[in-house]
Amino acid sequence: MKKNLLLAAFFLSATLSTAQNVETRSKFNPDLSLLMNRYRHAATSDQRVVRAVGASAKKNDLERVKLIIEAENSRLISERLTAAGFANAVITEHTLTTELPATFVDSLAAMPEVRHIALSKRLKRNMDKARDISGVDKVHKGTELETPFTGKGVILGVIDQGFEYRHPAFNDKNGKSRVRSVWEVSDSLKKPTDVLPLIGEKTKSSHATHVTGIAAGMAVNNNNLQGVAPEAEIIMIPSELTEDEVLKGVSYIKEFADKEKKPWVVNMSFGSQLGPHDGTQLYDKTLDGFTGKGAFLVAAIGNEEQDKIHTMATIKKGDVRYVIFEEPVVDRDEAEILFALWNQTADGKEHLKITPVLLANDELLEPDANFWKEAMTNEKAIIAGEVVPENKKQTFMGYFPCKEFEEFFAAKYPQHAPDQYFEVLPALKIELNDDETEPQTFHIWLADNRGSISSLATFEGKEQEMLRPVDGYRVGEGAACVPSAIAVGSYNSRSRWYSTFHKESMDGTNGVGKINEISKFSCSGPFLGKELKPAICAPGAFINSAFNKYDEELIDAQGDYVGERITRKETVNKEDFYYGMYEGTSMAAPFVSGVLCLWLQANPNLDYNTVMEIFRKTAIRDQYTGSEEWTPRRGYGKIDAYAGLKEALRMYDPNGIEAVANTEAPVSIQKGTDDWKILFNNPERQAVIRVYTTAGRMVETRRLQKVAQGHEEVLRLDALTPGAYLVNIATAGSNITRRVLVK
Repeated sequence: MKKNLLLAAFFLSATLSTAQNVETRSKFNPDLSLLMNRYRHAATSDQRVVRAVGASAKKNDLERVKLIIEAENSRLISERLTAAGFANAVITEHTLTTELPATFVDSLAAMPEVRHIALSKRLKRNMDKARDISGVDKVHKGTELETPFTGKGVILGVIDQGFEYRHPAFNDKNGKSRVRSVWEVSDSLKKPTDVLPLIGEKTKSSHATHVTGIAAGMAVNNNNLQGVAPEAEIIMIPSELTEDEVLKGVSYIKEFADKEKKPWVVNMSFGSQLGPHDGTQLYDKTLDGFTGKGAFLVAAIGNEEQDKIHTMATIKKGDVRYVIFEEPVVDRDEAEILFALWNQTADGKEHLKITPVLLANDELLEPDANFWKEAMTNEKAIIAGEVVPENKKQTFMGYFPCKEFEEFFAAKYPQHAPDQYFEVLPALKIELNDDETEPQTFHIWLADNRGSISSLATFEGKEQEMLRPVDGYRVGEGAACVPSAIAVGSYNSRSRWYSTFHKESMDGTNGVGKINEISKFSCSGPFLGKELKPAICAPGAFINSAFNKYDEELIDAQGDYVGERITRKETVNKEDFYYGMYEGTSMAAPFVSGVLCLWLQANPNLDYNTVMEIFRKTAIRDQYTGSEEWTPRRGYGKIDAYAGLKEALRMYDPNGIEAVANTEAPVSIQKGTDDWKILFNNPERQAVIRVYTTAGRMVETRRLQKVAQGHEEVLRLDALTPGAYLVNIATAGSNITRRVLVK
């Protein structure tokens, strides 16, 4: 009875007055406004449209959408949705997610306790040699550095697709799994479990397995394919990568780690390009609220640097600008264009006059309002413009299914479609409003694989008014645009690899660039919020890591593993497991996630600001990056795991989260040819460093008092007579001796 009454209330509120509908629509984010604008103009919902604007639609229920809701009291709204039979999840005191039919969206918005509703966008997935270049081997390789820091006691969460849960790379040295929990968040019937599924995800991807291996893989059969933090504890969240699922996943990882009083890092190797790129969306702000001391989000910045998906301009009174959108090179039936314009003046007012126009056989056409109304009614296009409450910026979005829109246009304008070879492209005419006097700056982005900014097409006589693709401003939405997420770019640690199954060397130089350069695909900033993005670059080109043997793209019809990217097979307990090469900022992000696990083991009180300061002080800047402190192309530079570890130790304040550092190993020793650098892992009341000959003659003594964590003593070897020596380091709780050969 209660459920029926609430459903009746939903239906009743859907009949509210026009004024009330206008009020409720002001609670929608632009993606939801675009979808609902189309929904109201058409009799039925189109799953393709729902998916195009980033939502998730069920196969047999084309009207269902996933939503993120901001409310005065999220539990109150949750109770109402549950009573009405709609699945939902409370994320924070003011945020929850749900999935319900589009017919109920207006009714939900009419609830006075609901502040804002956002459509949940669908995001996309964006080492051996890499570890050496970036200093990670200095953090765990005994020949160069003796240290206890391996990510032990730190939680690494990975939200992704394509996990092989039982890959031995995720075991400890004794063969026991380090995977603490798995949550198949896309299945509403599944709960988090510590019982690992017997088989991995049967998807067309090894992405999640590869990413997790980079961050936290353990070497298998001594194959040297070890990740950055091989003793970190792992939580796997297989997901469809919709924003609502990401919120659930991060919330769960934080809750899990907080209960165990452990620091945590969540790797987010996914993203999108559709959005304001300023970190102001409800999704961004909710994720931002999860970070803090010992709590990090690490995000791939994106791989669209070479794509023609962005343009921008500043216009003044009397200026007119045009931009033409070209359809993607995909199957004609699937080609679609989806774009969003964002003005940068954040005062809650409309400053721009934006007119949708068309390029038809090289001619500029300006269809009237009736044309666009009919196009929307017939599901051939969607256009919507508004001022967004979240950031008080004016936006304008458009969606065009190319083939359907072209057919609609030909029926309405047959004189401009003389034969089968005619072409019509959507475009915008942009100028200031009649009463506007101040210059305005705006940006336009296209969604991934949904069109491009034309670099050639023009309107006759208006060549000087055409907008062309503009570099930069590509910090990925959905992860990297979260204000406190560490946005990671990629540089090249290799450009070639040997394909085990093709038995030939593969060369990827054309796609990524030369060794040590910033990868061609790696997106540049700047970010339109306050934070510096990208923050740092890490190895991301052709990284060798674990593969998912259930990845359908690796297996031929006979069941043989034939992928050209497979580099190695390892057999454990008579079962085969695989490794292979991927490239992308998706690979660079887990590298940084792993490094943060090392640093958090040393100093669990690190937060976003202190890590950014570590990057500023220690990042590598070389001939490939330039010497400037920060640039929108590569952030602060290339990550240096060892130099950062020193800074993390020096910053350590024992008040706060319980220390993770292993006091059984009080020092880390970087063993160079000319000197040994002795780094104190913990504060010590006193310490003594002595150097002896093997005959027992003392050569040098250093007595230290009140030694700070992160203090470094440099022991010069080049001043000693060639021969063998013993280095003894004594503290209140330990006494260790190491042998050194001076040549």
